[in-house]
Amino acid sequence: MDKKKIKRIIARDGLIIIAIIAIGFIYILYIPRLIYPRPIGGGRDYYAEEIEHKPSPQYTRITSTEELNKVDAKQERVRTMGMFLIILGYPIYLLIRFIIWAIKTLKQKE
Repeated sequence: MDKKKIKRIIARDGLIIIAIIAIGFIYILYIPRLIYPRPIGGGRDYYAEEIEHKPSPQYTRITSTEELNKVDAKQERVRTMGMFLIILGYPIYLLIRFIIWAIKTLKQKE
């Protein structure tokens, strides 16, 4: 094999690995907050204050702790999917690339 071709293969696969890792980290860090935002007001501490005292207007949008736990659980599921993307993204890419190569090879007439 030509050294230039080997370098191109390594560069392409390296960029794919970096892209998969970057997408996984974006998925872990930002997507959960966009899909399942926490209620305005800060969460559990402010909810406890609401129970003890009459809620002030800035805390009226806070929901129960049960609903906050549901939001946390949903965010954690999205983060877990991001970790799977980081861990399994490249092997899945290689499997798909192999399948495409195998189909092209089998279709070729000798």
